[in-house]
Amino acid sequence: MTAERAVFPGLRKAPPNSPKVVALLIAEAGVAELEVRGEPLLAHAIRGLVASGCVDRMIVVAPPEADSITRAVPGVERRVPPVSAARADSVRLAFEAAGNCDVVLVHDAARAFVPPATIRAVAETVCQGAEAAVPVLPRTR
Repeated sequence: MTAERAVFPGLRKAPPNSPKVVALLIAEAGVAELEVRGEPLLAHAIRGLVASGCVDRMIVVAPPEADSITRAVPGVERRVPPVSAARADSVRLAFEAAGNCDVVLVHDAARAFVPPATIRAVAETVCQGAEAAVPVLPRTR
């Protein structure tokens, strides 16, 4: 399935007085277009964020090649980092675009298969008063 044919639901329409959640999705060159199960990793990452049901606004920092992927999702904003941008520059560009919000979720497209329930749990933890939350998995051998 190509990115143009991928079907994405829209972002959440937050009820009045609910916390505003912004997702910053960082996709480095080479990762955004890498395909798994016939779709780019970026498409999988976007789908997971949308499926979490807690994201009001999504900002994707990705190379120009990812344009068709981000256009497939209603309401997604895209920023193109400078060609020589370091990872920190991409993250800074995303934060600058976030604007006024209650919760910021920072997500790496290379970790495209984080379950939507995990994304939701992180947002809920911050909404309940934590300054930050980082999901982790138990160490296995």
